[in-house]
Amino acid sequence: MLSDEERLTVVNVVASTRVAEELDLPDIAIQLNCEYEPEQFPGVVYRVVEPKLAILMFRSGRAVCTGGKNAANIQTGIERMMGDLGGAGIETWLLSQIKDPVDVISLEDISGAYDNADYIATEAIVKKAAEYWVKEKEKQKKNKDRDRGGTGDTVIGERKIQVGDKLRGGVGATINTGKKMTVDGVSLKNKMRVLVAGQNNPSENGIYVVTNANKGVLTRSEDADNYAPDGPDGIPLKFGDEHRMVMTGMNVEVTGGSKDGSRWILAKEKETYVIGVKPQKFYDLEYTIEKDWVVPLESDGQHIWFQGKSGNVEIEVQNMVATYSLFYPEDYGAVARMDDINTKIIDEDGGIRAATDEEVKGEDPRIRGILEGEPLAALPRKLNLNNLTFHLPFDKVEYEPEQFPGLIYRLDYPKVVCLIFGSGKMVITGARHKDEILEAVEQIKDELADLL
Repeated sequence: MLSDEERLTVVNVVASTRVAEELDLPDIAIQLNCEYEPEQFPGVVYRVVEPKLAILMFRSGRAVCTGGKNAANIQTGIERMMGDLGGAGIETWLLSQIKDPVDVISLEDISGAYDNADYIATEAIVKKAAEYWVKEKEKQKKNKDRDRGGTGDTVIGERKIQVGDKLRGGVGATINTGKKMTVDGVSLKNKMRVLVAGQNNPSENGIYVVTNANKGVLTRSEDADNYAPDGPDGIPLKFGDEHRMVMTGMNVEVTGGSKDGSRWILAKEKETYVIGVKPQKFYDLEYTIEKDWVVPLESDGQHIWFQGKSGNVEIEVQNMVATYSLFYPEDYGAVARMDDINTKIIDEDGGIRAATDEEVKGEDPRIRGILEGEPLAALPRKLNLNNLTFHLPFDKVEYEPEQFPGLIYRLDYPKVVCLIFGSGKMVITGARHKDEILEAVEQIKDELADLL
């Protein structure tokens, strides 16, 4: 049976930050080819294609990012926006190098095959780019203006490439051990974050995510594997290795293993590191402070100064929205009282199981409705919202089916709002961290246990 975290789907993360004392919005709209209609909305809309995000920039220097599925998406989007602003000559503050925590740190060599996942120009890519620029030159002759690419990025001119040119060095680089792994006493599971800091070849070091626990595959994390998006011609806006960089001072907290609670930092010289090319050496933060390599900012112990300059752009998650489906327990003994085509199941291994959202969306031909007398254990749970209204704390519940089909349940701690539907689906909003959502799910499941 799936765990609560596996059933949980984060559908939107909203975060805010401040990137400058003041922003010249008309200039930004022109330089980055962004949406700006001050009569309708007071901000510039900057869009990121991958991951799919929208960032709203305001004159005060504030920026609000929405559409992310996790903190790494938000970090990537803000980094790209600030990179484009800097490329256009628009001054911004420095971006904080504090990354999301990792579950464990590996201080020993992980014996596995490293693949830098280089993206090489093929004949088809070269042909597509050439065809694009032939058409674009015709447009430019008519408009007598340089193309801005229509991507929201800085102005680009024709880029000529040849078959075999490296377009992007190592986005999604992997370490593959071919077997299940245990690092510092922690058994690795999918989606865990690992700080790899002990490779015999230090250029392989960095922050990774477990993408296949059974086969021991680690993939460089999005928030520590920056890359430029593709231009309209299909070529990365900056190609080669040089744009794939992390900065001295990138630091991360470890939350498991023998180093639980420690913070590690990429030190010590102030410079950029080409990912997969230049050695990345991580040190315990306390050690670097003793050596006077870095100095903590007095107002906030989580801010770090590097060579006298601080990363003073902090990204703060304002709201996280997630969906969750309630299921009957695996040991639930009741059976269906009638046929129900809305309970989607699949026959498997002599029994039945709930169809996944992907299978339902793809109209899997194996899907059928549950039949009278079949067991309900581990299947989606239907709810009687009228009964639930009287079961939950009266002052925390709103249910007016004539106006809205769901029950609104407000929790005091964690301070979130849950929309509960008769289908057993829930939408949870108001959290600032995934742990708060999981805590709310556990609390609601406890409340509903008495209704079984």
